[in-house]
Amino acid sequence: MWRVVVGSMFLLLPGCPDPIRNPAACHDGICIDPSLPFCDKDGTVFGQENTCVAIGCTPGDLQQCRGDQALTCNATGDNLEVVQCERGCDPGSGCRLCNPNETACTNGMLATCDASGAVVLAEPCALGCFEDKPRCRAVVPSNNLERFLDMVPDPPDLDLDGVTFDTRDGSVRKGATTIAVPNFLTVSEPGVPSIRVFVAKSIKLRGASSADSGDERSSVGPAIALLARGPIEISGTLTVTPRAGSAVTESDGCIAGIGTVFHDPLSRLVAAGGGGGGHATAGADGGAVDDSADFFDAAGGRKGVVTGASSLVPLRGGCTGGFFGSTPDEQYRSGGGAIQLTSGVSITVTGVIDVRGHDGFVGSFDGQNGTVVGGGGGGGGALLEAPSVILTGGRVLATGGAGGSACVSPTASCGVGGMGATRNTGATPGMGTTYSAAPLMNAGGGGGGLGRVRINSVTFHGGEVDAALSNGPLATH
Repeated sequence: MWRVVVGSMFLLLPGCPDPIRNPAACHDGICIDPSLPFCDKDGTVFGQENTCVAIGCTPGDLQQCRGDQALTCNATGDNLEVVQCERGCDPGSGCRLCNPNETACTNGMLATCDASGAVVLAEPCALGCFEDKPRCRAVVPSNNLERFLDMVPDPPDLDLDGVTFDTRDGSVRKGATTIAVPNFLTVSEPGVPSIRVFVAKSIKLRGASSADSGDERSSVGPAIALLARGPIEISGTLTVTPRAGSAVTESDGCIAGIGTVFHDPLSRLVAAGGGGGGHATAGADGGAVDDSADFFDAAGGRKGVVTGASSLVPLRGGCTGGFFGSTPDEQYRSGGGAIQLTSGVSITVTGVIDVRGHDGFVGSFDGQNGTVVGGGGGGGGALLEAPSVILTGGRVLATGGAGGSACVSPTASCGVGGMGATRNTGATPGMGTTYSAAPLMNAGGGGGGLGRVRINSVTFHGGEVDAALSNGPLATH
């Protein structure tokens, strides 16, 4: 394409290339050559106006002041950043942060100056400065947990390898050793698990750690929240067990149906599968036992429905799958657990956060050897909130549990369990079977629904999230 200049107009004609631009010139303030990234517009840096120049510098170093602007080396040492200084620029130190004997928040820094005006304490503000007070803006944790940060003015730095957080008594254990960590327990509300809140200055979790609230037969205990004013880093695996914050209330349709179970007149056990628990998506129905004469049909348990909120406020895990049990101790808990991570700076996950639903349980009926099967648990909930959330290289898993199965492969008298939901597939029903002369007839449990992951942040770099993922604004004050 040809370009012909007519006065101040450009006519574009076929076949004419664009005019060659001098890559070292930036009369429009733009440098087109990546090797010459900085535009020395007024010539104060290298002596020639409107010239693009190469930069090699030490990150963070002040190059010079240009009026009330500070020219500082960028984080990669290959360009200069122009910062408008709210209190003017000092040729020796850059942007002035405070006056003598003053604490002030300017240019995204909270600083204290001594009597001579020298900065004696400086802290970067990840969310900028508060409007009318000399402090950084702060993150407000979801689920009304901010008050617990205020209760611990000097929390510890935690660097933990392979520990267990017990959400019932607040202990943190590594083998036989107990580690003291400030913690609090919220008051539970009807239908909402309480939360065990651990408070720290910064948190690093390495190795295989877990948040637990009892064995598989125990009643559901508190969910877990880890609050830190500084960064949170998870390089190992953090597993939140189904008993820590899973949901079991019937008020929101959370508990899936149990399968019909009985002995026929010849003492043969007829056992349909339990339904899968729901959460962000529904679980699946349990398999049925079908009698062609309709005398000894056994209906599968109903699927658990969609429950909870995408915000994970209130914080809760997945619903338990349906399981036939006559006492509370026999109502196995299979819904994925719940965790909240809140940092005032950043959350970095290069390891795994695991809140998957448990597979459906297999057990006995009426104290005999006859086997009954439960539905898979719905995936749990993981809420991560910080100015910066980085999951690059990490995984957050909240898939549904598989339906229980009394057989490895389907037979004339045994159906296998359904699959739990993933981010790409829904939960599948348990396989049914037919009433026969077999001494034991079992259908499979339904798969559990998908859990939730919520990210509240300013910047988010994603990794592998196998869950119903949602994003929201970060609350600050």
